[in-house]
Amino acid sequence: MGADTIDWRFSFDLPKRFEPHVPPVVTELLVAAGLVLLAVGTRLLIDLAFGDVVEFALVFPAVVGATLLAGWRAGALVVFIGQALAWYFLLPIKGSFQFATVGNGVSLILTTAAELLMLWFVAGYQGAMRRLVDVEGGRVVALQQRVEALDAQARMDEQLRRHETDFQQTRQNLVAIYDASADGLTLCRAIKDADGRVVDYQVLEVNKAHCELTGATRAQMLGSVVSQIAPPVRPQWFSSADRAIKTGQMQEFDVRSTATGRWLNIRVSRVSDDLFQQTFVDINERYALEEQRQHLLKEMNHRITNNLQMVASFLHLQAGSAPPGAKDQLQAAEGRVQVLANLHSLLAYTESESDIDAGAYIAQLCAQLEAMIDRPDDIKLDGACEPLHLPADKIVPIGFIICELVTNAAKYAFPDGAKGTIQVRLTPSGEGWALSIADNGRGLDLRPKDASVPPKRGGLGTRLVQTFVNQIGGTLVTTSQAGVQHVVTFVA
Repeated sequence: MGADTIDWRFSFDLPKRFEPHVPPVVTELLVAAGLVLLAVGTRLLIDLAFGDVVEFALVFPAVVGATLLAGWRAGALVVFIGQALAWYFLLPIKGSFQFATVGNGVSLILTTAAELLMLWFVAGYQGAMRRLVDVEGGRVVALQQRVEALDAQARMDEQLRRHETDFQQTRQNLVAIYDASADGLTLCRAIKDADGRVVDYQVLEVNKAHCELTGATRAQMLGSVVSQIAPPVRPQWFSSADRAIKTGQMQEFDVRSTATGRWLNIRVSRVSDDLFQQTFVDINERYALEEQRQHLLKEMNHRITNNLQMVASFLHLQAGSAPPGAKDQLQAAEGRVQVLANLHSLLAYTESESDIDAGAYIAQLCAQLEAMIDRPDDIKLDGACEPLHLPADKIVPIGFIICELVTNAAKYAFPDGAKGTIQVRLTPSGEGWALSIADNGRGLDLRPKDASVPPKRGGLGTRLVQTFVNQIGGTLVTTSQAGVQHVVTFVA
């Protein structure tokens, strides 16, 4: 744009200006013809006023004007047309291309040469000015482009400064949040073996809370690998990081800090293929409350055990002086109370409040049931159980089943001073377990009875056994071969 402005100061360059609409040759012809006509018209006016004057005087300005307006070709046309008209109309002999004297021909030749020389100078000057215009225009364009580039760079720099300011402010806010967090935070880079498993990691960033919770200083942590910070490292730290990175799911576990003695919940979250974050949450108060609750629960179970033992003792004393029929009922009630007493006794000393050691429970129950048998020299009780932990909602019904069936076997399987053994077993069976109470006594008559005689309803103990079997979702099968065997199968 700047180049075009400078160019029009020196030449209108009409062919170029009208080129989209008129061919350049046509423009050059029109400009040459127009200036020749202007020169002729001006000459006629001068002749009317002053008479004959120099023949070729007006050709010179016409050549200059045509050259400046339309280029050297238009100027050359003016030269040849103008000289031809002057030769024909102005030189003696007028109206003819003949010369009156030799001097007229020489004058025409010299004038034409002078006009052509002037045309050469004007065209050369015009070309030089155009080249200068092009150079200056290029410089202007380059300068404008440079200015625009500098403006764009300035705007970009300003945007970068704003972004940098925003970034720094955001970073300061994040650092403030990071340091103000009550939870310990660390950013870590995983160190993997040839198989891609996390075998160690490097601590890249750590906040103040982490140092307070773990007892490690920031200088000790930053840039160090964890195997050097606190050896030996539990494999759980590495396996949790490995699962978090590979699955993208948060992993967590509880540990107790060896430095501070506080319980911490560790949460491991994936950041990238090699980075992960650890969040250390102080759960010491929760563990303290849990320990207190466990202590209160054990104390409560211990007191319940004492109370149930006291009730069982009252029933035992009462049975000692009761008539035979009532004695049996009191002893059965004593056994049932003893089942609950044994359960609470185990709850008072077990680490878990839900899963109970079935072997210990059955052994303790069988020992107490054996002590309740009236003929300890004749009847032996043998209890055994495979290693198994059961929830309380299953262990209590199992205890009642054992109590009812053992008591019933001790009462009816060995009459008239017969000796024998009652076995209690809890063993695996398929996908579940089998509880077996068997004796080697006189057995039962399990043959079908006369259909005309209505069956007798079982006693309370029989109904209780079936109820407890249903409660644990089991099935009861009773057989009698060299004694009686009751087998209860269930799924733990």
